[in-house]
This record gives sequence, structure tokens and C-alpha cells, in this order.
Amino acid sequence: ALWRNISVVSVQSNNLGGTLPPEFGEWSRMMKLTLGSNRLEGTLPPEYASWGRLSLFWCEETMISGTLPVEYADWRLTQMWLSSNRLSGTLPPEYFRIPTLTSLRLSNNSLTGSVVVPESADGQLGLGGELELDGNQLSGTLPGGLQFTTLQNVVMANNKISGTIPE
Repeated sequence: ALWRNISVVSVQSNNLGGTLPPEFGEWSRMMKLTLGSNRLEGTLPPEYASWGRLSLFWCEETMISGTLPVEYADWRLTQMWLSSNRLSGTLPPEYFRIPTLTSLRLSNNSLTGSVVVPESADGQLGLGGELELDGNQLSGTLPGGLQFTTLQNVVMANNKISGTIPE
């Protein structure tokens, strides 16, 4: 495949259109991909789950639709930014187990369902830094009872969350 040794692609803020080609999943050395602020359409290819070295995935302000692939929870990401797209479905609980994840931005999509944070053996989660889920259609209650020891910012405004604020 063309560009098989590529490890960084940064093309944000251009006028790129089309879909994300599943064949890019063959780029086994991919470490950073920034595609935001383009006219990209289609879904997030599950084939990209093979990017075992990926640390940064920015695809904000495009027209990407569909669901969040649960397979992406196998990445060793530090940042996943997919805000201001047309994503739907639920937030895979497995995303909270990515041990290196410091920033998860999924604001301004059409995500639904509850935010389900899986328990781990020690009550700790991989997510630290920031969690931005505002402007979706999320429902249920705020997750509580688990330790987000390094989480600094939680933004969940403009959803359909109810109940009480957890201790």
C-alpha cells in the first residue's frame, strides 16, 4: 500500500472531502492523525483499530457519522478528539479503560444512552485530564463511586442527564 511507512498525518483545516479509506488501516506505524476541520464524511473504519501505536486522533469539525467503534479501545491513545461531528449511538464503556488516555472530546454529536463507566479491580480508570461530552443526547445519571484521580475537567452540559450529583 502507498505510504505504508507513514507515522504522522496532519492535514487539519483544509478543504478535504470524501470518506476515511479503510485501507489506511494497513498503515501499521501510524502514531498521530489529525484530520479536523475538513469536509470528511462516512463512518470511522473499524480497520483503524490495527494502529497499535496511535497516540493522537483528532477528527473534530467534520461530517463523520455512525457509531464509535469499540475496537478503538485497543489503541494506546493520549488524545481522542471527535467533537462537532454527526456521531450517534452509545459511548463504549471500554474507552474509559484506555490506560494512556488523557483527553476524550466527544462534544456536539448525537450520542445517546447512559455514560457507563466500568469498574476496574482497583477502582481506577485510565482517563485523566479531560472528559468533554456536552451537546449530545446522553441520558441516565452521572457516573459515581469510581476514582478519577487525575481527571481535571468534566463537561457534560446540554444533555438529558438526571438524578443527583454523586459524591
